[in-house]
Parts: sequence; C-alpha cells; structure tokens
Amino acid sequence: MDTDQLVAQKRQAAAELRRAEIGIETADSLVTQREVEKRAAQAVTEQRKAKLEAAEKKLARTQHLVRTDAVSQQVLDDDEASEPQSRAA
Repeated sequence: MDTDQLVAQKRQAAAELRRAEIGIETADSLVTQREVEKRAAQAVTEQRKAKLEAAEKKLARTQHLVRTDAVSQQVLDDDEASEPQSRAA
C-alpha cells in the first residue's frame, strides 16, 4: 500500500467518525426535545387535575347550597353540566 491509500482510508475513517458524532448529537437533541414535551404534557395533566378538583368542589358546595335553598336549582344544573366537561378534559 502506498501512502495515498492510507491517507484516503484515514480521511474516510475521520468522515465516518464525524457522521457517528453527528448521529449522537441528533439523538441527544431528540431526547432533550422529548423530555421538554413530556414536562409540558405533565404540566397540562396537573392543570386538568386541578380544574377537575375545583369543579368537583364547586359541585359539592352547590349541592349543599341547593339543599338549604341558598342557590337556585339552575346553578346546580349548570355546575352538574360543567363537572363532566372538566372530567373529560
């Protein structure tokens, strides 16, 4: 083998190494992106849990207030309609 072939093989190996490094960088970027997406989805889940809990508490309060004639049946009907929407979200 002459030195030209060795130089060419070295360049080829260096190019393959760089492609592999780029592949790792790309994979790392995708992992970071997915982690951010996961955190965002977790935040949305927590928001929806809080919204559901608030709707359940409001419904319970309204049910109590209707029994004591402090609010109208319409208010209860509205709250009862809102609670399943919160549950579905």
